[in-house]
Amino acid sequence: MISTTLLFFLIREIRGLPSGYSTSHFIWDEATVAAATFAIHPVHTEAVRKRFIRVFYLNYSINNQSITVLQLKIEVFQVANISGRAELLMSVFALTSILYYNYCLRKRVLNVYNMTIIFIIVLASIFSKEQGVTVLVSHLHFTLPHDVLAEMFQLASYCYQWLVNIRLLLLPYSLCFDYSMGCVPTVKSWSDYEALSLPLLLLIVLFIIVLLVKIHDKLLHFGIFFGILTFLPASNLLVTVGFTVAERVLYLPSIGVCVCGAVLFDNVQRRFKNTEKILLALFVIAMTKSYQRSEEWRTELDLYSSGLRVCINNAKIHYNLGKVLAKIGDVEGAEYNYWNAIRLNPHYEHAMNNLANILEVKGRYRDAELLLRKAIRSKPTFAAAWMNLGITLMNQNKFEDALESFNESLRLRPSNADCFFNIGNLYQKIGQSKNAIVSWENAIRVVNYFRLNPTHSRALINLFVMLDELEKCELVVEMSRNLPDKLASNEAALTFQIGICLGKMKKFQEAELRLKTAIRLNPQNPLYYTNLGMYLII
Repeated sequence: MISTTLLFFLIREIRGLPSGYSTSHFIWDEATVAAATFAIHPVHTEAVRKRFIRVFYLNYSINNQSITVLQLKIEVFQVANISGRAELLMSVFALTSILYYNYCLRKRVLNVYNMTIIFIIVLASIFSKEQGVTVLVSHLHFTLPHDVLAEMFQLASYCYQWLVNIRLLLLPYSLCFDYSMGCVPTVKSWSDYEALSLPLLLLIVLFIIVLLVKIHDKLLHFGIFFGILTFLPASNLLVTVGFTVAERVLYLPSIGVCVCGAVLFDNVQRRFKNTEKILLALFVIAMTKSYQRSEEWRTELDLYSSGLRVCINNAKIHYNLGKVLAKIGDVEGAEYNYWNAIRLNPHYEHAMNNLANILEVKGRYRDAELLLRKAIRSKPTFAAAWMNLGITLMNQNKFEDALESFNESLRLRPSNADCFFNIGNLYQKIGQSKNAIVSWENAIRVVNYFRLNPTHSRALINLFVMLDELEKCELVVEMSRNLPDKLASNEAALTFQIGICLGKMKKFQEAELRLKTAIRLNPQNPLYYTNLGMYLII
């Protein structure tokens, strides 16, 4: 809302009040139309997730005359974490700096003091996000190409990406949270239809130049230059960026498009009747699309599913959808999407690792091993894949190879508590109880060996069971005294094992309390009731 209001007043500052101005002019003037278009543009959904559409009235006074403005706005309600805080802050500071600069020019007070204020606001915009640097004058640097044909294909690919961005600003009918990994194809030969983007973009540039020369409209010139300059940091012209297309970087360039659209509407309105009805219809369509897109941002499942409808060949979307499906228990759907991710990107090590975990749970150890070895070949420093390979090898009774994999994982990530836990399980399987105890102790003392780090409850449970089997219940009870009450009283299996050891030490009252706590946490386990009954008899 702040950006929308600043845009409104900026356009009013640039355009000024024409003679014979009335309330009807105010409702459909360029400032109102541009601000309303900016407020409801669907491409902003990624920067700010919004849900509810509301009509509100904005009251303020011009020359002591109160004017009521009907403005359409999407109320801001967070559904997920806002990823576009940087875009919002950047736009607020950038618009504020331009508005204040224009005000100082008009009032003829552009002195050192005011220039310092403007410079501070510009710095705030730059520190919010790198696109904010475009409120300053930019200088382009070019290098001579070494391979002319490859450079031409790369330029054609960039042109296609720019046209996709223009399409998102003008016709945001299909939106996606991620346009990487094959979503936006690159030009590899002149027979690709994407290669037509090069001459098409040249025609657009020529058209813009003609507009700038033929039409002497200060507001139109501002919209064109503002849109182009704010898009430059994401255009790959100044520096190489790490993405192809991203809706969030269009937040500031969309201001230029909205301003140009408002100027176009103002000119059409003077020549044709009933243009207001057409504009209202477009506003309704835009608000509907914004609401629909906001609903897709409500959950990860809806977001990734919608992304797949737009970019079906995006391996990353298949991977993310597989993670969500695995989290909610749809193992078959997760496996299907992981396979698709690997098919689209044969070197996608994270997809191979997650798929191997699913196959390992299903007992398909050999398939899981092959996937994990392939993931390690793609990324030899992938510590999690080394650890999961060790688990798979351990389940195939390949204990020496498993231990080597675990040790390699620890070499890459020395503070991996899960890896120590699995090494302890391996030693337990081969009957080396002392080594198992040491490994589990390492799992719970990862940060500092002499300071208990009890966040790894599984290692604690296994350690206490092993100490119980070795008839070292005194050590179990002693270690349990150092555990936080929240951990000891919220893990049923851990509380149960402590209670068993307390009973063996003939501390029956404490044992009874521990077992009752375990039953409260997990009332479906019959073993807890059996042991509690034994102590009640005693």
